Amino acid sequence: MMLRCTRLAASLSVVFSLVGLGSAAEQPTRAVLNPAGGTIRTITEAGPVIDAAPAPGELPPGRTSAPGLAACGSLAGPLAWTRSSQANGVTVDPCGRVERDADARAPARAASTLAGLTIDRMTTKGASYTVTYHPGGTILLLGGADTYTLSDGSSWGSGAGFGYLYSTSLDRVEVSGDTIRYVLFAPPDSGKIYQQADYDSGDHSSQGTLAAGPLVIEATAGSATAIMRGNALIVDNTMTGYGEPRFNYFSAIVGSVVPFQQTYTLVDGTTWQPDTFTRPFDYTNTGRVDFERPVSVPRAVALTILGPPEVPEEAVVQLTAAVRYENEVVRAVTDSAAWRVRPIAIATIVSPPRQWRG
Repeated sequence: MMLRCTRLAASLSVVFSLVGLGSAAEQPTRAVLNPAGGTIRTITEAGPVIDAAPAPGELPPGRTSAPGLAACGSLAGPLAWTRSSQANGVTVDPCGRVERDADARAPARAASTLAGLTIDRMTTKGASYTVTYHPGGTILLLGGADTYTLSDGSSWGSGAGFGYLYSTSLDRVEVSGDTIRYVLFAPPDSGKIYQQADYDSGDHSSQGTLAAGPLVIEATAGSATAIMRGNALIVDNTMTGYGEPRFNYFSAIVGSVVPFQQTYTLVDGTTWQPDTFTRPFDYTNTGRVDFERPVSVPRAVALTILGPPEVPEEAVVQLTAAVRYENEVVRAVTDSAAWRVRPIAIATIVSPPRQWRG
């Protein structure tokens, strides 16, 4: 949040609105010793203001405490995959390293316009080819990402990167009228259903892991399509080496539970029947994950506002905010919080991430 001081004053209040820490809170600013900027206020759910600044590195904006994916190049096993991408004279390898031809075109969007954007939705596909199921075997789950839709409505397609294809097997079949429910076992490897690092064509990146318990595919007898609906836990969402703004976090934080859906389509002319899993069949599966509307989110327990200790008259300064959640995840919320200053005669908000409501 960019703040312009119109005239000197002895006291200035910053008002913010953040779900999970009350509808609105107000605390006076205070001077700090760090001339480059430091903690202005930390407000907890209990109410008292903590004046002590956090230890260096304690509140890295946007970072989480969860470990990242395996280092690039160290993936092993039959389910691991890697992919390079080539577009507009730019080659990106699976580790995100970029090589540009001399006449390569510049990215269409300036990096500065990407700041603060998160991934609201993600479409997925199980594989880039038709998959054959064999009795007693496993069926693919989410697979890899296809398209990411960001919080400003823009999108980018999956490109270079690495990840895993997770699958699980059938537990039992339940039939009620013409509705068939194929109940699957909980996925192995700690329930993981998705794990990927994605580097687009060098202009964006994403990285994350999702997990779920037992799953159900539901179909109407005689239909060529079946639907899996479920909820997934965000296990990891650690930043790639690209850093911000070229890295896009999920809109829901680590520890959140988000809804997902998969559509399984039989492509060999057969239809879903109670005995479908007793014989081989060919299928494709595509789906989506909704990070914008999580089913549950860890409770926010503290918000820290950071900025310079003093604001000279007519100067413009940057204030930032970070939230700590009950699972110790910390996320920058400068762009998602609503800001207001009091008294309005002292300072104005030059570029608010979000208009104040209320």
